[in-house]
Amino acid sequence: MVQPYLEQIDSLLVMTVNPGFGGQSFIAETLPKIQQAYAWRRDLKLNYHIGVDGGINFKTAAECARVGADAFISGTGVFGERSLKVAVTKMRRIVTQNARTNDLDFNDQVVSAGHET
Repeated sequence: MVQPYLEQIDSLLVMTVNPGFGGQSFIAETLPKIQQAYAWRRDLKLNYHIGVDGGINFKTAAECARVGADAFISGTGVFGERSLKVAVTKMRRIVTQNARTNDLDFNDQVVSAGHET
């Protein structure tokens, strides 16, 4: 469904929960979609980001990174931790260790309640 538009996009967001509200559980059946987006990007030599949003915590971020995600939107998975700074550092480390590609370009943007922090 998105394949005809891949040459026109900068990023592709895969919803890893059913949209609606925060705190939902990650849907593991979305991993093949992320893997397919990665294969298209590689095979077509494109340069879009593959983002994931929904149920993203340390464990699920690692799973998504392994199949090709390179942008991670995490609400309660990060903001639920005691220290936001420690949580973001840990998330970055986990994603880097599990990344399918070595060309991750981190541009951390932490937003809370609509405001950058």
